[in-house]
Amino acid sequence: MQRAFGSLLALLALTGCGDDDIPVIFPDGGLDAASSDAASFDAASFDAGSNPADAGGADGGAERDAGPPGAVSGVVTFERRVLTGRGLEAPAPETLAGVEVILIDGATQLGSAVTNGDGSYDFDVEPAGGARVRVLASGRGIAVTDFRDNVYAFEVDVVDGRADVHVDIEEMSGALAIHETMNEGLVFAQEAFDRADAFPELQVYWERGRTTPGGTSYAAGDELWILGGPSDTDEFDTPVLLHELGHYL
Repeated sequence: MQRAFGSLLALLALTGCGDDDIPVIFPDGGLDAASSDAASFDAASFDAGSNPADAGGADGGAERDAGPPGAVSGVVTFERRVLTGRGLEAPAPETLAGVEVILIDGATQLGSAVTNGDGSYDFDVEPAGGARVRVLASGRGIAVTDFRDNVYAFEVDVVDGRADVHVDIEEMSGALAIHETMNEGLVFAQEAFDRADAFPELQVYWERGRTTPGGTSYAAGDELWILGGPSDTDEFDTPVLLHELGHYL
């Protein structure tokens, strides 16, 4: 599997294009991401968590990034449509590694962690009532944003020390699918290139239902622009995503 993934990444980097503090955005059901209100962070200076150099293997980070098992824990999952020779399969849940999780109590941020290879996280903190967990489409040097630099975010309440987060298609799970593909690609490249230095921070622009300014998925320096529709959409198209990541590399 690792060899096949690496071969695909190398091939896509060489072939031509076919058609070729963080602001956060809380997608609301099926609404287009651009119509949602953003919070008050600045994408230009985002700290997207640890770099893939510390990711712990090509499986997306099997090692534990959070602290020891604590008072608040959970698992992050999302819906992905897997691309096969028959096209995109029906949505199915997957665990999500390598994204940032923030524990919030009222207006206070109590801590942050990065999900492990099995999508789990935990905080050795016991918050008061009303605590929430926020999952960002960022982490390990990658941020997935809308066209206005707002990082996608998903939030749930903590109940009895537990906060499992599941994001479905209508809630913009495509942003998390993009992050997962980029994370896995960078982890593999880090090892394959035997690279000690961190990759530059990567920002990926995507909005469901919208085309990009260039009319296709493309790379522009340390930024990637990914089609979200309406006539063509690439958030679940792994070959296209790895192709653009190859240009960035």
